[in-house]
Amino acid sequence: MEKVKASNHDSYNTFSVISFVLPFVGLILGAIMLTKDDKLDKKLGEHAIVVSVFGFIVWAIAWVLYVNYVATNTLESMVY
Repeated sequence: MEKVKASNHDSYNTFSVISFVLPFVGLILGAIMLTKDDKLDKKLGEHAIVVSVFGFIVWAIAWVLYVNYVATNTLESMVY
């Protein structure tokens, strides 16, 4: 019996990109795919949720770095 892989799904690349760039949408799409009866669809749903969580983490780190950069530059440019 062959193992089911999310990468075998036709929409694998699309779901991966959407889940990473828009993590909230990826979570919703993943949850919808988990309700399907096909094992391949369920595997794609799991993949979308994992990529969404990873996307949340990456976007959070990027946001913290950006806010730190802006705050540092603002404080340095202040005249006392």
